[in-house]
Amino acid sequence: ISQGIIASTYSKNQITAFYLGQEGMEFLEKFRTDSGFVVGTRMNMLDSCKDKFCVVNTNLATLQVTECPSSCSPLAYNTVSGLYADPTDTSAIDPNPQNWSPTSFTRKFTIKDTELAGATAPTPGTPKSRLIIMTVEWNASHTGKVELRTLITCWPATNLCL
Repeated sequence: ISQGIIASTYSKNQITAFYLGQEGMEFLEKFRTDSGFVVGTRMNMLDSCKDKFCVVNTNLATLQVTECPSSCSPLAYNTVSGLYADPTDTSAIDPNPQNWSPTSFTRKFTIKDTELAGATAPTPGTPKSRLIIMTVEWNASHTGKVELRTLITCWPATNLCL
């Protein structure tokens, strides 16, 4: 029975982590679509996440990306609505701090260059792509990690894609 409970809890955490990762990824995809890929747009805000870990705050209507200095903060859970949120700004969802509790889930992402080593620099306006890796980790009774990956293509090329 105890092994079944452990397996069930791990599966629940794995499913929750997948959905949290998917939410973060969809937020970045929406941001990519809304930005229009014009040089100088807010897409350039993601430059700071290239080869570094960042968190995306999905609580807000506008993109808020923050680099994780040494480690990323765990998400908060709203016991009334069942929503997860960035702990730095839960008031956008529910202003009552008593409805929030810390979780063991940490969501972070990084952007990687997809060009081959030694490739020449692209001509401006040439489609380019970058790999987004969204990672959700948890450290409850058993630790685990879910990683989602997607390629984004920029056209015309922005600073993110140069």
